[in-house]
Amino acid sequence: MVELRPVRAWHPNTTGHDVNQLICPVYDTLSDAELRRYAAHPHNAAQFVPRPREMSAPQFVVTAVGRLGQALTAGAFIQDDRPAYYVYGISYVPPADILETIEPAHRGTGTCCWDSWARSRSIPLTLGRWRCTSGRSPTG
Repeated sequence: MVELRPVRAWHPNTTGHDVNQLICPVYDTLSDAELRRYAAHPHNAAQFVPRPREMSAPQFVVTAVGRLGQALTAGAFIQDDRPAYYVYGISYVPPADILETIEPAHRGTGTCCWDSWARSRSIPLTLGRWRCTSGRSPTG
């Protein structure tokens, strides 16, 4: 049985820091040039995720932990005072060739809603859940 526990999450510190210098898009969507641009800031999340292709996994772990530690020491990220539960969702606009495979009734505004798409294929919703941004309930 799954046991959920609240955590004290870390967030970009918007007081005294430009949040745009601290965050970046999901790492696997970035080109090498984009990754270098984001990683140019010493406390950007791109400094500790993802692993550069030319770096071994053990070397990356040591490097990433060091860079994350520097960002935390600099106050670039702050931790919540109390543990809490966090709702997480992903909005994803699939490429046109994939979007064409989704029935029009399940497309919303072009953003794939995981649970509607999964239900249309009898896929168990325990696999994941994407937030629907079409303005309507993805389950209704």
